[in-house]
Amino acid sequence: MLRAVDATSATVWVETDTPCEVAVGDHRARTVTLFGHHYAFVAVSDFTPGAPYTVTLDGQRAWPADDRFPPSRLRAPPAERATVLFGSCRSILSDELGDPDRVDALRECAWRAASDPGQALPDLIVLLGDQVYADRTPPATRRFIRCRRSVKGPVGTHAHDFTEFAALYREAWSEPAVRWLLSTVPTVMIFDDHEVIDNWNTSARWLAAHEAQPWWPQRLRNALAAYWMYQHLGNLTADERAADPGFAALRRGDPSVALATFERLASRGGEGTPGVRWSYARTVGPARLVMIDSRGGRVLQGGKRHLLDEDEWAWLEDERAHPAPYLLLGTSLPLLLPHGLHELERITTAACAGRWGRVGARIGERVRQAAQFTTGRWRCCAAPPGRHAEA
Repeated sequence: MLRAVDATSATVWVETDTPCEVAVGDHRARTVTLFGHHYAFVAVSDFTPGAPYTVTLDGQRAWPADDRFPPSRLRAPPAERATVLFGSCRSILSDELGDPDRVDALRECAWRAASDPGQALPDLIVLLGDQVYADRTPPATRRFIRCRRSVKGPVGTHAHDFTEFAALYREAWSEPAVRWLLSTVPTVMIFDDHEVIDNWNTSARWLAAHEAQPWWPQRLRNALAAYWMYQHLGNLTADERAADPGFAALRRGDPSVALATFERLASRGGEGTPGVRWSYARTVGPARLVMIDSRGGRVLQGGKRHLLDEDEWAWLEDERAHPAPYLLLGTSLPLLLPHGLHELERITTAACAGRWGRVGARIGERVRQAAQFTTGRWRCCAAPPGRHAEA
């Protein structure tokens, strides 16, 4: 997969079945290992924009693997006008389902681009959450889970340990056309709830109920570890990735730093993510794209309902100083709602806060979780004068 790009380098992400040296042209990287799975992040610098590339594993060519598609190319960010393809909540549609009315939009886009050489590809793909559904696994992943453990009990066929999350991501991204598209268009991502479980961090009551379940810490720890490896690290430039202490330890062959981070986050739900920042920013042509973690960094303890903790708010405020004339905010949650939904959400929040007593609070919480209402606090973070802010 072609991940983060900037003016001087591009990151190619590769998953392999054994440890090896991965090469993209003259640029090489050794795989790192997490929970017995192997990955490489190859930083390609000083490349010719639009140049085709190949991937070799220990000197043996492994990509391209399918002659039906055009060559995969290294693409630099545009200098001026930029085209962004964005979406969220992608269900993995299997041919086994046999439903002609359901269309995988990402796969359809990939086939159109591959079959029409004159069709321009986007400059960037922005995936805004729910890249996978850990709580509604697709057919191949369900079969894999059933072959390795019992599905009786509360966990069922949910992805639960790291190996099951790895299988889920592979099923999401291995369809040939999607695999080609993600190899030739830079992609950035942010999670929402289904990368972990439906309604993740919706409220303090939701969180308390799940933290009381014996299986919850393992689910959250493995989900975050999988997100970090499959999504987050590829959002970073080579310098940013090198500064990540978990990744630096992984390169030394010691995953303990990363695992300790996920353990801490799994045991401190609702307190934000101190010491970890899932949010990040990229420059795309004339715009600054600011991707906001509005799911994992929530503060829910002590009667608070903040969508970001103090560290992430401070970082978001600093991003206002960037000189790009346009500001793009990427988040998995809506900033604006139609009036009717807005008022219903306000009533639900008041009910949950006890406006109409305990019975009203219980009803309000049920409505909040069923409707997936957020009602967190967004502070004012306006663009400087003369700057356009777009969502």
